[in-house]
Amino acid sequence: MRDADNDGIVSKQEFLNTMSKVWDARAKKMGIQGDRMKSAEFDEFAKYLRADA
Repeated sequence: MRDADNDGIVSKQEFLNTMSKVWDARAKKMGIQGDRMKSAEFDEFAKYLRADA
């Protein structure tokens, strides 16, 4: 997680910004066009997030 303002706390906005970047990068790697995923694609994305934890 990225603490953009280095205050020692990850805010909701910092979390959402990070997740947006992760979504975009993974969607690009998966070859997804636009800002929506099909259910099966999202399941694959969720598996990626769990594996990274």
